[in-house]
Amino acid sequence: MISKIIRLNKLSGIMEKDSRLIVVLILMLALWLRLTFVIQLPEQPIYWDEFYYDACARRYERAWQSVFNDSSTKALFREAFERGLQKGETYSQAVGFFYAVFGPKPKVVFIFQALLDTVSCFFIYLLANRMGGRGVGLIALASSSFYEPFIFSTARLQTETFASFLYLGGLCGVFLTKSRWQLAGNFTGGLLIALAMLTKPLFKYLFPVLLLTVSFLPYVQPRHRRFMLALSFAAGFLVLIVPRLILTNSLTGRPLWNGSLDPSIEMYAGAVIENVGWKTGRLSFAYPPSDELLAVLGNDPGRPPSFADYRRATFLTWFHYPIESASVMMHKLYQAWAHPYNDSHNKFLSGLMGQSYYHQTVLVLCIIGMPLALRAWGIAIPLILTTLYIWATYLSIKIEVRNAFPAMPLMLCFSALAAWKLVSGVKSAFQSGYTTRIVLLLLAVIVGVIFVELMSIARITEAFPILNVTKAHAIRVGATVLLIMLISYLLYEILSHGSPLKTEVTAAIVPLALAVSMLVVGRPMAVNWRQWHSPLHAGGGIVRQEFFLPPNLKPPKSAELRLDMLPSHRSGYDLVIRVNSEEIRRYRGGVKRRDADIPDQSSYINLYEIRGEQREPVHAWYPVPLSLEKIVPGERIRVEVEVKAGGGESGFVTVFGDYSQRDGAYDGPSLLSPGLLADTSLYKYLVEGDFRMRRQAVLSGSGLSSFYNGHNWSVADLSIKPGRQYGRYRIFLLLKYDDKQVVI
Repeated sequence: MISKIIRLNKLSGIMEKDSRLIVVLILMLALWLRLTFVIQLPEQPIYWDEFYYDACARRYERAWQSVFNDSSTKALFREAFERGLQKGETYSQAVGFFYAVFGPKPKVVFIFQALLDTVSCFFIYLLANRMGGRGVGLIALASSSFYEPFIFSTARLQTETFASFLYLGGLCGVFLTKSRWQLAGNFTGGLLIALAMLTKPLFKYLFPVLLLTVSFLPYVQPRHRRFMLALSFAAGFLVLIVPRLILTNSLTGRPLWNGSLDPSIEMYAGAVIENVGWKTGRLSFAYPPSDELLAVLGNDPGRPPSFADYRRATFLTWFHYPIESASVMMHKLYQAWAHPYNDSHNKFLSGLMGQSYYHQTVLVLCIIGMPLALRAWGIAIPLILTTLYIWATYLSIKIEVRNAFPAMPLMLCFSALAAWKLVSGVKSAFQSGYTTRIVLLLLAVIVGVIFVELMSIARITEAFPILNVTKAHAIRVGATVLLIMLISYLLYEILSHGSPLKTEVTAAIVPLALAVSMLVVGRPMAVNWRQWHSPLHAGGGIVRQEFFLPPNLKPPKSAELRLDMLPSHRSGYDLVIRVNSEEIRRYRGGVKRRDADIPDQSSYINLYEIRGEQREPVHAWYPVPLSLEKIVPGERIRVEVEVKAGGGESGFVTVFGDYSQRDGAYDGPSLLSPGLLADTSLYKYLVEGDFRMRRQAVLSGSGLSSFYNGHNWSVADLSIKPGRQYGRYRIFLLLKYDDKQVVI
């Protein structure tokens, strides 16, 4: 083992000497990967924000083409500029130029973006090299070259690749330029930061953040020198922004220093506690939640809210519900942890699971590497502040993981530093004779991970029937916290062999605190731990849900059952639904996802077509109309669901339920989606395949769930799956009236 470590040490020395060649080779590989992905990508229609950028680019295309052969150039540029102000004009101008030269072919733009992203990988190398040395730089370069979301973003008509290139170039210009060229580097950096802001409005306040670091960080230099550096940086920024302020004032009547997109609605959508950070399909509610917008609207709740109303409602929500708002932010962090890039489900180098594991490894290493980076505080502080600024913008609006994407280049720098320190710590530990301790701790961590993964609520309550679901969940959380502490101790043991103790303690405590916070607060909101599911096979049993109708129930206009199910892709079975022993619905050949109640808005349909899913969401409610003759006040309705065997390979249907719902209340995926165009979320569909929002509903009648296993009926265990599952099936009765819906 020691001889291998010595050989690795020699290899690291060779890398230091021949790093230029290695950098060139990795950059060539990065470019090849991006071009390969772009070129082999089949032609597909544009979607999401691509429609907007394509429309703006086509206006600029006409303006660019008129430069040498038309007298209307000024008018065309003015129209394109005014129409493109909403999200900044720089990206649309660049795309429009390529359209004018090569025709409206997005793939040409993608090839150009592949080149830019390769240069961004080089910028990442330079920043990481400055922070931790060539070894750290090479790790950052390699990891960014293979980071698949970077590759996918090059093949989108979106601003992420272009904006990341600009702000990374600005950081390199400001903080990596040699002293003799430092004033010019600061000027160039300010100019690039301005262009980044005009490309993606989230960089709106990055300039003052960086201006502070430019003004105060180089304190070893004379005061007049620091003043000149800050002035040079500001001049580069203002030389582009001041003319734009004058131009926008003359065109719109008010000066705009970046894209005029007002984030107030997005902030409010991400602040509503009941939404848990998601945005509804539109900000209207069939049954308005108890949020602060209603208080802002006052006596006129029907009037359209203004931007000022949304801003005020957002701040009031944060002020009145600080703990809940912090929980929502933790939920946003969990979503960014679980999904590296919400706009794409592409597969290239690995599958979706591989991409997630790679992404999560980078995040863990990053929060370890940030405190370690403070040794090189001159570069670490501005990089940390920039990273935190981007994450703050993500946390302040509705969940759209793509808004956290620009932070990943710098996070790769910190993760590379952590990886380098961990490797160095392992090498030092082995050389010092701590091999056995490290190996035993590593084995303990592996066993702990497997154990925690197997600790489901069903298994805990089966092993300890006296425990309720809340206590079982607490045990699961406690075991996971202990596992995180064990992992942190392993990191401490490794890192303490290479650096001062205080730094390593910080590097262990920070990820521990963040991980525990996300686990205890964020994850239960993201993945409903009260939810369970059971696969219902042919001959595997019968699911029953009984409804007890209130004696004073008014006659409804219509009635239907709502079932939360997930069909398998295999057919060869019939799904039979009976009401009071009478068969009312039979899905021959199996229930299909297109049988679900799915939205018919064009935005959803476009996404179905892009993904080839033919209007097949992952999670949805399945409606079954019910005759009004069966709605008799004071009577009982008994619904049974059974899978019947058919020809060929038989499939199954997964039935969902919830543990221990409170009497008279339901808290889960909204039953109203999407019939009333409320409570839907395109963002949630993009990320999780589920367009339903989480909503509370009042149950007007009582119900009883039971399961027939072929011998007897059980209300204590509703699952044919190993483990104990109880509570209520997600089978509801919806009664529709002229002005409301009643849930039973």
